[in-house]
Amino acid sequence: MSALVVKHDVSPLPLDYASYGEKYFLHCITGPSTKPNDAFITQTERRMVTSEATRQLVFVDEIKNREREPIAGLIFHSARCGSTLLCNMLDSLPNCYVVRESGVLNKLLHDRTLSTAQRQGLLSAALICYSRYASSIGARCVIKFTSHCALRMPDIRALLPDTPWVYLHREPEEVVQSQLKKRAGWVSSTFVRQVLDVPKEQVPQQTAQQVALMLKHCYQEVIQRKSEQPNGRLLSYERLVASGGTVASEVARYFGFIPSEGEVSNMALCLSVDAKTGSQRKPESHRYASQQKLEVEQACQRCRKEYESLCDG
Repeated sequence: MSALVVKHDVSPLPLDYASYGEKYFLHCITGPSTKPNDAFITQTERRMVTSEATRQLVFVDEIKNREREPIAGLIFHSARCGSTLLCNMLDSLPNCYVVRESGVLNKLLHDRTLSTAQRQGLLSAALICYSRYASSIGARCVIKFTSHCALRMPDIRALLPDTPWVYLHREPEEVVQSQLKKRAGWVSSTFVRQVLDVPKEQVPQQTAQQVALMLKHCYQEVIQRKSEQPNGRLLSYERLVASGGTVASEVARYFGFIPSEGEVSNMALCLSVDAKTGSQRKPESHRYASQQKLEVEQACQRCRKEYESLCDG
């Protein structure tokens, strides 16, 4: 394991945070010379942790007030909705660095032991690290949050009120069905209860119902933010994959990038490969047992009203 040092004049990537006495520090690691292209940032971090990169301990109060480089855009999503595909398309641009579902952001946004000031300090410091790292490799930063982080949009928007954002969504039946095939790490009654801060008896035990409940709350939050802040856009999975790359290039321009004709073509090529594996994309299968279909449909009644309101918006 590489040594842990304290250093303040760098732009590292944050891995975690911890308090020592009354002071908070970010656990960071020196970023690679080229931007990662894994489906999720945690995979890149895992590789970096086992490399020769030097660990660093960064005092939050010494970094949170530094100048933050401009953050180009924010991506929120409902999960299993093409967000990884959109990130791959944006990441194909030479001057775009996409932070993908950062573990440290997930942790601090949902940590109920933090005060508002502590959470904002940690969030500010992490954003500064990501933005300055992107700048060091000649890029601007786009941050993709994990789906349940849509519930924390007020905390995020308080620091980035003028940063454009998109919310990528998909028919809830498709999202729930995908989670039944392969559950995301956050799908559990304990996590859902803690994140939503509801009594145990209000969280169902069935996976389909848990996913639908989380979708319901996320939809409600996005609807509220969209009504209050005009610099947000809603984007459907169906439109993204059917557009031949047009929608992704629109998002790029919305985030302030100006892709060339060749770069737009490269973005379109991402549609032909599986976003997470890089292999040739296979036709989507919607076949499942009639009993499971009934389970999915019943679960999605929990969030159908909110989803329709979202689409109408």
